[in-house]
Order: sequence, then structure tokens, then C-alpha cells
Amino acid sequence: MRRSAWRTTCFILISGGVLVGANASGEAADSLRISTPAADSVSPKAGLRDSLWQRLESEFPAGRMAGRGKTVAVVQVEGMIDGGLAAFIGRALDEAKAMRAAAFVIEMNTYGGRVDAADEIRTALLNTDVRTITFIHNNAASAGALISYATDVIVMSPGSAIGAATPVDQSGAVATNKVVSYFRSIMGETARAKGRDPRLAEAMVDSSIVVPGLENAPRPLTLRTDQAIAFGVAQMQAASLAEALRYNGLEGAKMVRLETNWAEHIVRFLTHPVVSGLLMTVGALGVIYELTSPGFGLPGIAGITCLVLFFGAHWIVRLAQIEELLLFAAGVALIVAELFVPGGILGIIGGALVLTGLFLSLVGRIDLVSPGDLTHAFTSIGMAVVLTFIGALVLIKSFSQLPMFRKLMLEKSQNPGTGQTASAAGPQPSLLGAVGVADSPLRPVGRVAIGGKYYDAVTDGEHIENGASVKVVEVDGLRGLVVRRV
Repeated sequence: MRRSAWRTTCFILISGGVLVGANASGEAADSLRISTPAADSVSPKAGLRDSLWQRLESEFPAGRMAGRGKTVAVVQVEGMIDGGLAAFIGRALDEAKAMRAAAFVIEMNTYGGRVDAADEIRTALLNTDVRTITFIHNNAASAGALISYATDVIVMSPGSAIGAATPVDQSGAVATNKVVSYFRSIMGETARAKGRDPRLAEAMVDSSIVVPGLENAPRPLTLRTDQAIAFGVAQMQAASLAEALRYNGLEGAKMVRLETNWAEHIVRFLTHPVVSGLLMTVGALGVIYELTSPGFGLPGIAGITCLVLFFGAHWIVRLAQIEELLLFAAGVALIVAELFVPGGILGIIGGALVLTGLFLSLVGRIDLVSPGDLTHAFTSIGMAVVLTFIGALVLIKSFSQLPMFRKLMLEKSQNPGTGQTASAAGPQPSLLGAVGVADSPLRPVGRVAIGGKYYDAVTDGEHIENGASVKVVEVDGLRGLVVRRV
């Protein structure tokens, strides 16, 4: 009896244990089935294990608390991608590393921008030790696609798109084969560096590349959210940044939003094509005014300030280098030399060097220049040339006659021998054909005395010694009196 009772008791205990275990297993299985993500939100390449792990991290308490005590650095990439943004992203990555951030998150919504700026941001992202995440809400086109590919994880909101990375100008014209080839190469290499299919990245640049399964997709390739996830470009879909962080095990983490500082705002403002054109215009007008009038005053200070702001801002965003500065300086030196050695050749060469230095400062790296960059550069240069020409005419014809400006001008000339005598504010047309005496050597610039008054003058060719008789052969608004030995 005892043995029978003992056997009965053991059978009941074992049976109960089996039933409990089976029930627990069933509940766990049900829980896992409920937590499995939908097929349209997880890459097929991730596998069941990765999909379950992702959901387990987000649904169970351990996952929800994974981000507690951690910091996430967040930046926004919106609008035009330019050199100023590249400088900001570089600084933001340094700050994220300094604060030991668990992740560096880019909120992306852009149609693109400068290729060289995007390449600089890409390089910074590839070289950082901080985990990087891109959350695309709406668009990651052109340069934005390259930046997204350079991050460890890509999360896309519903209805977003990534791709269309062929370099084009504002009219839609495709860049040169050299630029397209280079951009296709860096897109492919960036994809490889982050474990993504390089064919998809290259197809976003080169419309001739067709990816199996995407034959009917737009060319160059543009992927919707579901397509990007299905082909392994993006890892998941999220409706918000908070959801994107939860899927990456960072729920509860402290978000620190990094913003551009006042200096970066100013640099981005100064490098805008319109502002750059105005800086070049005011700078050129200031220099012209000082070269054509005695002394040095407010116009010269304003001109030099504008040129310093132009080159300084473009230097900071790495568009202008030492070569551009040397070209500009050499051009100005030749223009100044033209005043002393008339003939026109030095002035023409100097003007060409000045424009070349300014143009190269606007386009940046020649190997990455796109049609859009060229369009902006030509627009800025053209606007500056036209406005400078108009402004110079206004200065010559009108401003010198205004009472306000006449007060700033020297209307008396000083003769060391005879003292002060009255002189006109500038050369008068009535002086054409007048005969006088050189009051200083003209090599080729100097001073002449005509009718007891003294004028700045320049020879029409040969040097003239002090005391020689001269005749006015031309009255030039820029050079003053042009004289010849008689």
C-alpha cells in the first residue's frame, strides 16, 4: 500500500510539473508570436532571431529600461546641405564623443545640396567611434542619401523616400561623367562600409544600373520606406524619433539636441550665393574708390572688410584655400601696377586673376563640383560684376558731386613752395588740351600744375620728369588727367 501510494503521489507531482511547464511554454510562445514584427517592417535579411531580439528589447521591461541613464545626441539636417552644415556636423560629432553619447542621431529631411559638403559629412560619420543613426522623415535625396548611408542604422518614417543621388543643376542637367562616376564610387564604398548592398547605392546615382526586383522603380533609383526595408537599405520603420530610439534599445535615454551656434549661423549666411555676391560687389567698389581717389577712408575700410568676410567664411567651410587667396592677391597687385604702368595688359591679367580666385572660392573642390555648384558660382560672380560696374559708374558720375561726399574730399591742394591754393575737387572736362608743367616726376603717376592749380595726373605712356611741359590729352574719370610731354 505504501509503495502504491508513493507511486500515485509521484505520478501526480510529475504530471502537474509537465502541465505547468507546458502551460508556461505555451504562454512564452504566444508572447513571442505576438511580439514578432510584421513582415513589412523588418528586413528579410535580418532573420527571425534578429527580429525577435529587436522586439524583446522593446517590449519587455529589460528592453524598456535599456536606455535609462544614457545620452543620445540629436541633430537636424534640413534644407540645403552646404559647407556650413558640414562644419556643424563635425563639431556635433566631437561633442557627442565628449559627452559619451550612446548614439548620434540625425533627423533627416533634405533634397540634397553640395557634393563636397556631403562627402565631408560622410567622412566624419565613417570615422567616428559613436554609434550613428539616421531617422528619415520625408526625404533623404541626393547628398542626403550619401549621409544616410554613412550611418550604422537607417530608420524611415512611413511615406518617406531615399535615393535620387545623381548630381544635377537647378535645371535638371546631369553632371559630367567624371563627377557622376566619383559620386557613384563613394556611394558604393559607403554602402560596403556599413554592410549594405553597393548595387542599390550605385543605382541611386547611375540611372543605367538596374537592380533585380526593382526594374520598374524610378531611375536613378529612389526607394520608398517599405522597399528600403525589404532590400536591406533601412533597418526598420518608425513613426517618430522616440519610436526609432525604442527600436534601437534607447528608450528612456536623455536626448540632447545640438544646435548651430551663432558663428556657424553667420558662416552659413555669409556663404549664401546672394550674400557672397553682395560681399564681392561692396569689396570691389571700395577698392576701386580708393584706387581712384587720394587718401584712404571709409570706402576702403568697407571694401576690405567685405573681402575679409567673404574669404574668411569660405575658408572656414573649406571652399577657399591658400591658392585662391594667392590668385586674388596677385590680381589686385597687377591692377595696382596698371596705375603706374599704363597699357591695359596688367589690368586685364589682374582682373582675370581676381575673378578666378573668387570663382574657385565659390565652387570648392574641382573634382566634386556639380552643375548646381557651377550655377551658383556663375550667378554670384555675374551679379557681382554687373553691380560693381553699375556702382562704379554711379560713384564716378554722381556721388562725387553730392555735398555729403564733397565734404569728405580734399578740395585744396598743398604746394610746399607757395602754400595753399584753390583747386577743383577733381579733373574738369574743360582741362582737355590745357598745357601745364609737371610738378613731380610722372612714373607714370604724379602731379601737374595748370593755371596755378595742382592736379593728380598719369602719363599716356612715357615717363615725364619734374619741370617738363605737359599737355592734357584725356580727362579720365578713373585715372584723372592723362598728360603727354610737349
